[in-house]
Amino acid sequence: MATPFMGSAEQPLCTQACLLVGMALMRESDTRGAAAALERARTAEDKEVLALLAICTLQLGDAAAAHRTFARAVDLERVTHGFLTHDHVFLYARECRRAQEWTEFWRWLAVLVESYAALRITDASFLGIRELPPFESVVAEATRALEQGAPPPPDRAPWDQLAAAIDDEGGVELSPLLKRLGWGPTRGA
Repeated sequence: MATPFMGSAEQPLCTQACLLVGMALMRESDTRGAAAALERARTAEDKEVLALLAICTLQLGDAAAAHRTFARAVDLERVTHGFLTHDHVFLYARECRRAQEWTEFWRWLAVLVESYAALRITDASFLGIRELPPFESVVAEATRALEQGAPPPPDRAPWDQLAAAIDDEGGVELSPLLKRLGWGPTRGA
Protein backbone atom coordinates (compact mmCIF):
# COMPACT_ATOMS: atom_id res chain seq x y z
CA MET A 1 0.00 0.00 0.00
CA ALA A 2 1.32 3.42 -0.92
CA THR A 3 1.37 6.46 1.31
CA PRO A 4 1.84 9.99 -0.06
CA PHE A 5 5.24 10.37 1.64
CA MET A 6 6.76 6.92 1.39
CA GLY A 7 5.43 5.74 -1.97
CA SER A 8 5.40 1.97 -2.51
CA ALA A 9 8.04 -0.68 -1.79
CA GLU A 10 9.03 -0.61 -5.48
CA GLN A 11 9.82 3.10 -5.54
CA PRO A 12 13.33 4.38 -4.76
CA LEU A 13 11.99 7.05 -2.39
CA CYS A 14 10.57 4.32 -0.19
CA THR A 15 13.83 2.38 -0.24
CA GLN A 16 15.83 5.46 0.74
CA ALA A 17 13.35 6.41 3.45
CA CYS A 18 13.37 2.88 4.90
CA LEU A 19 17.16 2.85 4.79
CA LEU A 20 17.36 6.16 6.65
CA VAL A 21 14.77 5.05 9.21
CA GLY A 22 16.66 1.78 9.68
CA MET A 23 19.96 3.61 10.17
CA ALA A 24 18.37 6.00 12.68
CA LEU A 25 16.86 3.12 14.64
CA MET A 26 20.22 1.30 14.63
CA ARG A 27 21.80 4.42 16.13
CA GLU A 28 19.12 4.38 18.83
CA SER A 29 19.82 0.66 19.51
CA ASP A 30 16.35 -0.35 18.33
CA THR A 31 17.53 -3.43 16.47
CA ARG A 32 14.06 -4.90 15.89
CA GLY A 33 12.70 -1.63 14.52
CA ALA A 34 15.78 -1.17 12.34
CA ALA A 35 15.45 -4.71 10.99
CA ALA A 36 11.77 -4.12 10.16
CA ALA A 37 12.55 -0.89 8.29
CA LEU A 38 15.47 -2.45 6.43
CA GLU A 39 13.41 -5.53 5.56
CA ARG A 40 10.89 -3.24 3.87
CA ALA A 41 13.71 -1.73 1.79
CA ARG A 42 15.18 -5.15 1.00
CA THR A 43 13.14 -5.63 -2.16
CA ALA A 44 15.36 -3.09 -3.89
CA GLU A 45 18.37 -5.45 -3.55
CA ASP A 46 20.45 -2.49 -2.40
CA LYS A 47 23.91 -3.51 -1.11
CA GLU A 48 23.87 -1.05 1.77
CA VAL A 49 20.40 -2.13 2.87
CA LEU A 50 21.45 -5.78 2.79
CA ALA A 51 24.68 -5.10 4.72
CA LEU A 52 22.87 -3.20 7.46
CA LEU A 53 20.07 -5.76 7.55
CA ALA A 54 22.69 -8.49 8.02
CA ILE A 55 24.12 -6.62 11.01
CA CYS A 56 20.64 -6.28 12.58
CA THR A 57 19.85 -9.92 11.89
CA LEU A 58 23.08 -11.01 13.56
CA GLN A 59 22.32 -8.80 16.57
CA LEU A 60 18.90 -10.46 16.79
CA GLY A 61 20.57 -13.87 16.94
CA ASP A 62 19.90 -15.39 13.51
CA ALA A 63 23.49 -15.95 12.39
CA ALA A 64 22.68 -18.17 9.40
CA ALA A 65 20.26 -15.62 7.91
CA ALA A 66 22.69 -12.79 8.64
CA HIS A 67 25.54 -14.56 6.85
CA ARG A 68 23.34 -15.29 3.82
CA THR A 69 22.18 -11.68 3.67
CA PHE A 70 25.69 -10.26 3.93
CA ALA A 71 26.96 -12.72 1.32
CA ARG A 72 24.16 -11.48 -0.99
CA ALA A 73 25.33 -7.89 -0.47
CA VAL A 74 28.86 -8.91 -1.41
CA ASP A 75 27.60 -10.86 -4.43
CA LEU A 76 25.74 -7.77 -5.63
CA GLU A 77 28.93 -5.77 -5.21
CA ARG A 78 30.78 -8.19 -7.49
CA VAL A 79 28.04 -8.21 -10.13
CA THR A 80 27.38 -4.47 -10.26
CA HIS A 81 30.87 -3.25 -9.45
CA GLY A 82 29.04 -0.78 -7.30
CA PHE A 83 29.86 0.53 -3.90
CA LEU A 84 29.81 -1.60 -0.76
CA THR A 85 32.25 0.14 1.52
CA HIS A 86 34.95 -1.46 3.59
CA ASP A 87 33.22 0.19 6.54
CA HIS A 88 30.27 -2.17 5.99
CA VAL A 89 32.66 -5.12 5.92
CA PHE A 90 34.33 -3.87 9.13
CA LEU A 91 30.99 -3.35 10.90
CA TYR A 92 29.80 -6.81 9.91
CA ALA A 93 33.08 -8.41 11.04
CA ARG A 94 32.76 -6.58 14.37
CA GLU A 95 29.22 -7.90 14.83
CA CYS A 96 30.47 -11.41 14.00
CA ARG A 97 33.07 -11.00 16.75
CA ARG A 98 30.43 -9.87 19.23
CA ALA A 99 28.30 -12.89 18.29
CA GLN A 100 31.38 -15.13 18.44
CA GLU A 101 30.83 -16.24 14.86
CA TRP A 102 34.55 -16.86 14.38
CA THR A 103 34.60 -18.31 10.86
CA GLU A 104 32.66 -15.37 9.47
CA PHE A 105 34.63 -12.91 11.59
CA TRP A 106 37.99 -14.07 10.19
CA ARG A 107 36.54 -14.34 6.68
CA TRP A 108 35.51 -10.70 6.53
CA LEU A 109 38.51 -9.42 8.44
CA ALA A 110 40.68 -11.15 5.79
CA VAL A 111 38.96 -9.02 3.12
CA LEU A 112 40.17 -5.91 4.93
CA VAL A 113 43.63 -7.37 5.54
CA GLU A 114 44.00 -8.05 1.82
CA SER A 115 43.01 -4.44 1.05
CA TYR A 116 45.61 -3.06 3.45
CA ALA A 117 48.27 -5.37 1.97
CA ALA A 118 47.44 -4.13 -1.54
CA LEU A 119 47.72 -0.48 -0.49
CA ARG A 120 50.87 -0.98 1.60
CA ILE A 121 50.15 2.24 3.53
CA THR A 122 48.43 2.36 6.94
CA ASP A 123 48.21 6.12 7.44
CA ALA A 124 44.70 6.93 8.70
CA SER A 125 44.24 9.94 6.38
CA PHE A 126 45.29 7.92 3.34
CA LEU A 127 42.97 5.05 4.32
CA GLY A 128 40.09 7.42 5.07
CA ILE A 129 40.20 8.80 1.54
CA ARG A 130 39.91 5.23 0.26
CA GLU A 131 37.07 4.59 2.73
CA LEU A 132 38.93 1.95 4.68
CA PRO A 133 38.57 1.86 8.46
CA PRO A 134 41.67 2.84 10.44
CA PHE A 135 44.24 0.05 10.40
CA GLU A 136 44.53 0.05 14.18
CA SER A 137 40.78 -0.64 14.44
CA VAL A 138 41.14 -3.86 12.47
CA VAL A 139 44.15 -4.94 14.53
CA ALA A 140 42.18 -4.12 17.71
CA GLU A 141 39.18 -6.21 16.54
CA ALA A 142 41.46 -9.18 15.86
CA THR A 143 43.08 -8.78 19.28
CA ARG A 144 39.67 -8.56 20.99
CA ALA A 145 38.57 -11.73 19.21
CA LEU A 146 41.62 -13.60 20.50
CA GLU A 147 41.00 -12.23 24.00
CA GLN A 148 37.43 -13.60 23.73
CA GLY A 149 38.82 -17.03 23.00
CA ALA A 150 38.58 -17.07 19.21
CA PRO A 151 40.69 -19.61 17.38
CA PRO A 152 43.42 -18.13 15.17
CA PRO A 153 42.48 -17.18 11.62
CA PRO A 154 42.02 -20.31 9.51
CA ASP A 155 44.09 -18.85 6.70
CA ARG A 156 47.43 -17.35 7.63
CA ALA A 157 48.34 -16.25 4.07
CA PRO A 158 46.57 -12.84 4.06
CA TRP A 159 48.23 -11.94 7.36
CA ASP A 160 51.67 -12.98 6.08
CA GLN A 161 51.12 -10.91 2.93
CA LEU A 162 50.06 -7.96 5.07
CA ALA A 163 53.11 -8.23 7.32
CA ALA A 164 55.41 -8.31 4.31
CA ALA A 165 53.69 -5.48 2.42
CA ILE A 166 52.75 -2.73 4.87
CA ASP A 167 54.77 0.27 5.90
CA ASP A 168 56.92 0.29 9.04
CA GLU A 169 54.28 2.15 11.08
CA GLY A 170 51.69 -0.53 10.30
CA GLY A 171 54.25 -3.26 10.90
CA VAL A 172 54.83 -1.99 14.42
CA GLU A 173 51.06 -1.98 15.08
CA LEU A 174 50.63 -5.47 13.63
CA SER A 175 53.62 -7.00 15.40
CA PRO A 176 51.99 -7.66 18.82
CA LEU A 177 49.05 -9.42 17.14
CA LEU A 178 51.33 -11.64 15.08
CA LYS A 179 53.40 -12.37 18.17
CA ARG A 180 50.26 -13.33 20.09
CA LEU A 181 49.37 -15.74 17.28
CA GLY A 182 52.88 -17.17 17.35
CA TRP A 183 53.48 -15.93 13.82
CA GLY A 184 56.24 -13.76 12.40
CA PRO A 185 57.80 -11.69 11.20
CA THR A 186 57.50 -8.97 13.80
CA ARG A 187 58.84 -5.45 13.55
CA GLY A 188 59.77 -3.04 16.29
CA ALA A 189 58.34 -5.14 19.08
